[in-house]
Amino acid sequence: MSIKSCITVLYVALFFLIVSCHRIVEDEFQDFERTPVLNSFLIADSIIRVQVTFSSSLSDSTPAYVDNAIVVLQGVSGLSDTLLYDNSGWYESAQTAKAGQSYHCAVTIPGYDVVSAEAFVPNPTEILQVHFTDFAGFTSDGEKISSYRVTISNDSSQNRYWDVRMIEEGVHTVFNWDTQKLEERFSARYYSIDMALGNDIVMLNEANPTTIFSNKMIEGNRYDFTFYYSEELSSEYDYYLELRNVDKSYYEFQKQYYLYYTADFDQIGSSPQNYPLYSNVTNGLGIFAAYSVSRWNIKP
Repeated sequence: MSIKSCITVLYVALFFLIVSCHRIVEDEFQDFERTPVLNSFLIADSIIRVQVTFSSSLSDSTPAYVDNAIVVLQGVSGLSDTLLYDNSGWYESAQTAKAGQSYHCAVTIPGYDVVSAEAFVPNPTEILQVHFTDFAGFTSDGEKISSYRVTISNDSSQNRYWDVRMIEEGVHTVFNWDTQKLEERFSARYYSIDMALGNDIVMLNEANPTTIFSNKMIEGNRYDFTFYYSEELSSEYDYYLELRNVDKSYYEFQKQYYLYYTADFDQIGSSPQNYPLYSNVTNGLGIFAAYSVSRWNIKP
């Protein structure tokens, strides 16, 4: 058989292989019982906002917003406030969340059991010192790595949880989904950072992401940690180290979300895994958590 004939046979075989593998993917899914979903992050010194929706099926493009709920917020200091409906399932209070306070949220939806959750707004953590190192190594692509070594206060008598972030603030070009146009807007952008593990017993005992950690293994009234980044900083923007002092529910949710998000990533020698999302909501789904923020302006 000539080379030309062999090529012809190969193309014919490939054609039938492609045709035989073609099938219609069904996009209709079974109906399921809708479950109330309560979501909110209470931020110290910020207006309290709570979103109430129903769980969605795979065929839904957006969740079903609940606009007829009665959302009541109570605090240990005697606060009792019925939140007013805004839009897109959001209910807003006239009150701001206070650090050091616990809050209980109860949501009444006709035809459903009362949905409830509790959150504690931690006091902010003091950032004692920040040391910048311009050159801390190279990435695998040859990009320069810089680092910040940060010293924070710690109270060993209490369970403390933190979320470390590096942010850039200024006027950015963003896409407005409502107008379908690019526009200039003041906004914040989060940088990708990595925490140094080394021989640090604290980080070695933390599950990913290690930028969120607790004081379970910290001894003493202060703690030093180092984070790395490789992106160039611009003089057009302001940069901050943002240290979120978070409650336990925030900590548990973010750790579980990392497993949930990365479980479908295919890796050689392993198959996709399924992990449920963490929820502290009774008679429903979602997360009701809180945090306070400490900032340090970083200027390399």
